[in-house]
Amino acid sequence: MGTASSKQLLQQGVQDLLVKRTKEMNVAQSPPGDEPPKADQTSSSSSSSSSSSSSSSPSSSSTKTSYGGLSFFDWVQFKTSLAEWKDSSKSEMSKSSSSGLVSSSEKINSLWITKLLFNKSSKPLRDEAVKLLRSLAYDNEGQEPNKEISVLISHMLQLTPDAGDSSTEFFELYKQICATDDSKLALAAEGELDRLLSSITREIRRILETERAVLVSSSSSSSASGSSLDVSQGFVLKQLIDTLMDFLKNAKVLATYKSDKIVAQILDSYLMLKGLVMQSTKLTDSCTKMLFDFLKQLSTDANDIQLYMTACIRALEINRDDAKTSQFIYQQLCDIVCPSKEAPVYKLVLYKDPSSEEYIMGNMQRTPYLSSEVGPLMRDLKNKIANTTGLAAAVDSDEVLELIVASKIINLALPINAVYEQVWSKDARNKDNPMKIIYRIRGLTEATEESVDSLKEEEEMDPEEEFKVTAVMSMCGGLEVMVDQISRLHDLETQRQLAHSVFTLLLSCLKIKVNRQKILLIEPLSVLIEKLRLAFQLQSRSIFAEQLLQIIELIISEANVLLVSSAANSAPSSPRLHRSSSSSSVPLSPSPSSMKDDGEGEGEGETAEVVALGESGEGQSKTEQENVHQIEIFLEKLSSSQHQSNKKLLHNVCRVLPYVTYGQPAVAKVFAEFFQPFCDLSVFDETNDESQRAMLECLSVSARSIPMDQNGKKLRQYLLRTEFTQPFARYIQQTLGQHEAQSPSEWRQALNRKALPFALQIFGGLAKGHAPTQQLALDLDLIGGLIHASRTALVNAVNKPSGRPSEGEETIGNVSESVLSSLQLDNAKVAQVVSDHTKRIESANKSAAMDHRLKVLKNIGLGFEGNKIALPSAFSFAADEEQEETGLVCRICFEGYTYRPTDTLGFYVNVQPKEQLYSSASNFTTLHFSCHRNAAKADADAHKEEWEGASMRNSNCPCNNLFPILGPSTDPADYAQQVEKYWTLQQNRLGRVDSTRFRLMAHDLAFLFLRYAKEEAIPAGGSKATNFKCLPFFLQMGLYLLDLKSLRKSVDASFTSFLLDPLRESPSIDDAFYYLVVSLFVLSQAEWTKYKPLLLERCILDGTRITLPPLPSSSSSSSSSGSAGVSASGSSSSAAGEAGAEDEAKAKFRKLRPSLLFFSLIDKLQMLFKPSKGKLSSESEVLVSHEPNEDWITEMKEQIKTQDVVLVDKVSAILTEYEEYFLTLETPEEFFTEFLVDEHVSSKASSADEFVANILKLAQPSD
Repeated sequence: MGTASSKQLLQQGVQDLLVKRTKEMNVAQSPPGDEPPKADQTSSSSSSSSSSSSSSSPSSSSTKTSYGGLSFFDWVQFKTSLAEWKDSSKSEMSKSSSSGLVSSSEKINSLWITKLLFNKSSKPLRDEAVKLLRSLAYDNEGQEPNKEISVLISHMLQLTPDAGDSSTEFFELYKQICATDDSKLALAAEGELDRLLSSITREIRRILETERAVLVSSSSSSSASGSSLDVSQGFVLKQLIDTLMDFLKNAKVLATYKSDKIVAQILDSYLMLKGLVMQSTKLTDSCTKMLFDFLKQLSTDANDIQLYMTACIRALEINRDDAKTSQFIYQQLCDIVCPSKEAPVYKLVLYKDPSSEEYIMGNMQRTPYLSSEVGPLMRDLKNKIANTTGLAAAVDSDEVLELIVASKIINLALPINAVYEQVWSKDARNKDNPMKIIYRIRGLTEATEESVDSLKEEEEMDPEEEFKVTAVMSMCGGLEVMVDQISRLHDLETQRQLAHSVFTLLLSCLKIKVNRQKILLIEPLSVLIEKLRLAFQLQSRSIFAEQLLQIIELIISEANVLLVSSAANSAPSSPRLHRSSSSSSVPLSPSPSSMKDDGEGEGEGETAEVVALGESGEGQSKTEQENVHQIEIFLEKLSSSQHQSNKKLLHNVCRVLPYVTYGQPAVAKVFAEFFQPFCDLSVFDETNDESQRAMLECLSVSARSIPMDQNGKKLRQYLLRTEFTQPFARYIQQTLGQHEAQSPSEWRQALNRKALPFALQIFGGLAKGHAPTQQLALDLDLIGGLIHASRTALVNAVNKPSGRPSEGEETIGNVSESVLSSLQLDNAKVAQVVSDHTKRIESANKSAAMDHRLKVLKNIGLGFEGNKIALPSAFSFAADEEQEETGLVCRICFEGYTYRPTDTLGFYVNVQPKEQLYSSASNFTTLHFSCHRNAAKADADAHKEEWEGASMRNSNCPCNNLFPILGPSTDPADYAQQVEKYWTLQQNRLGRVDSTRFRLMAHDLAFLFLRYAKEEAIPAGGSKATNFKCLPFFLQMGLYLLDLKSLRKSVDASFTSFLLDPLRESPSIDDAFYYLVVSLFVLSQAEWTKYKPLLLERCILDGTRITLPPLPSSSSSSSSSGSAGVSASGSSSSAAGEAGAEDEAKAKFRKLRPSLLFFSLIDKLQMLFKPSKGKLSSESEVLVSHEPNEDWITEMKEQIKTQDVVLVDKVSAILTEYEEYFLTLETPEEFFTEFLVDEHVSSKASSADEFVANILKLAQPSD
């Protein structure tokens, strides 16, 4: 049979068969495979036989069987035609597939082969069609299928949703042609993933329509319950999803074609499937699980998290009215951004001490208790013991029972889990075993065990680093979606799960600066305050109010920062906080006209200027009214009885109050009038009224939360002008002003006044950075009393057996120091007065100490000869018989590592807050920690506070902390404990700073180096030489901090990001000077050489922000210029031009010089502390990544540990070279030569001046 006739016969036969099939009755059972039906087989059904016979040839009327609706003779005719046609049609089929056959789904659907392939009536027809396509696809007998046929088959994929389970044979063929990775990649390039996702979406929507139809039917007719569920529902969908997952398992396909669009489609498919109820089958559940597993993988892969979060936001935009779906998506985002941390559960075994057997009648069970059942603190465990054993007196008191773990008395305020991890598990033998706890009556026997009062806190991550993944929210519209979702929350009780998830996610997002700046453009405040009103009404859901208040505080504080920046830069526009519901919007701060009366008389440096957001004064009155109403809502909650018990909520409200005054007089008036009735402190001293105490506590929180911006200054000025501030200052004057004339008992009584802590806190907050209020303190002579209170709070402990002050007395001392810091902030005049008072007090204390010392020496038969103690002849000895100390020695016992090798040494430091960070200075007075403790006890017996005596031992230099040193034989555990105490004391005295300890230390060193670079004096803490000697031990602690909790990885990553950023002026306090200090810890010598030019450029650029002191006047320069003017009176004007150019060059170099000097110090220290070159993290790319055990890091640690005195001498030599040589350099070329970067400079510019000029252009604002 010829090709044409065969093809014509086949096409005609197929067409006739399809017509027949539509007219015939139900499909009968088909025989297996290619086996033809037997001619003598009778009909299985008389009805179907008669029906078939009526449409068949007469000859087959009695011997025909149903074969997919065909007679035996039709089937034989079809098989013969198809077999003859297969070979002859291969090339023609291939040509047709490559000539536009697959250009549209309509063409695919109209193909005769498609009708065969998805024929619902006959499986043999589908099998024959598959065989035909397989023979065409593998015509060359190769491993890879024919590309054109593969594309044709892939286009047929879109027909599978309509084919149902008739597509089984097609999927088998499809999986065969996609079996190899190359074929998957080729089909993906042809858009196969899009076709798959489109088919999946169509099939899911079909299932959803079926479910909706069933639900409608069920609701309209009771008989609809008989509608049967198709258990094969989801067959095609599972095949499609299996195929999609098979594609995405291929790494090349996933890496090449993965996009937010594909992830979004998969997420949408999952969400639609998740909502199935009536049509949910085993197959659909399996599909749901596969999609969820894929999405879960994306949410845990660091490279795919942003794609997944973007897809979630798009899904939220689509499903914004579906609360259930929205809740699920928000919960997924919360699990990524702020995953919940489950506390570990430990087993506890309790034993009664034998000494307490007679006094504690009951016993605890010997089976282990679970820490989760007891409570978080050791105090909870103590209470459980007391309740179980019937020891009622121990329930409300911590003085009856004491708990011993690993032979240590444990402070009851410590967490149980921390005790297990840091005390019990410290011994490797105890690890993973139940913690044994001994309980006993306190005081029955002498306690010889060591006491554990504090444990190492978990290192807190920098919020910018912890929540950096949320930065994608500012780019994908996530913040807008969250604000819109919040606006849709109308009932926080019924929508509590959704509300909690949205608030938690938004609060986490606002922990980073880029999101705070982005949300200001959305104007969210009116929406948030509206929901805050609803939250206030739900006493059982106070967490919502707390979260909203924290969100509002973050937004408003960021807006105030931007406003100050806008005012400084004269920016034309500023951020808005409220949504504009009309032409007049609610501004962040008032216009200048509204505050003109309030700005008068502010004092030095104060102006009436306020950054305005309103467009005109016409809308300002409405704005003030809205802001007044707004603050009234907040103030109402302070007086609400239902919120009085929730101090955390009240404090959140109080912290927001200063921000929502916006510096407006009308709003500030409402604020002042609300608190005014509670400000009579004398009445509070007499009555100790609880309601007044609560309001004073709220006012103190608000006062300390007043921002240091223009609006904060306006609020402080208003309160001063309206006589709100003065009563607190006068109360302090009456209480502390007569300290010199008061007896010890009167002074003790003054410090114990109930209102004094509130007065100090409130006045300190109102005076912080505000010159007129600070002047009020000088006028009332408050400085002396505050210094006396801060230094002599221990005097009240004179008659106490413990010799220690009470908690309230310590509070007075700490708060007084805080007030002194606030008064000195940005006020040199107050600082000088404080310094004078301090010197007088120190001089008096020194004289009293010397008199006491002479008296003690006289009693034991000793005296003084000059400045030395004169020993009797009987006590003389040969000094040359003793071994001399060669290293660091203690200032008190004069012994060092020779005689006391395991005792930890340290040196006194004076740490002060600076720019929301810490800045320290030291006289490098070394001493043992144990010697310091003994001296402090002696000082307490002499009615002297700890650091007052320490300052005398520190050569009369102020100090407030003890910096530890890790010596050659020092116990690392003891060093770790002293490091923890150092930071804990620092945070308790100066306030907690939201940053890692390593970052605080790096900034501390940067402040120190900047003082050297700017040639400034060291304030209150030694000289330049003594502070430089401390550098090795600051580096030692920095290396120790980097090893905690794998902090080095995050610091390395941050440093790499800094190197990769385009060259521009650093926008934050973490500038080039900070990263230069960090380089001492993270760069090997080889990496320093590699990245030195890049860091130099950034140092020069950021150096433009350094503020220099004014030039000193010089008589010699003026006289020389005068003489020059006389001698050159007849010279040309060109000489004057050259002189002006020279002066301009000197001015530019003077601005540049501190940056170069700073860089020179870092360069010298790099060479000193890194004897070996180390290795590069990467030869080809910019990358810094090191492990803590690398050779150069280990050598650096060991060098500092064992060669302390040598390194102290070497850093002193660097300082000498710096002062004698580097300070004399007068041109950039000389510095660049010292830095060995001449080649880099010459490659970038023709001269050093041009090189610097090109860099400085980046710091100039664009036009």
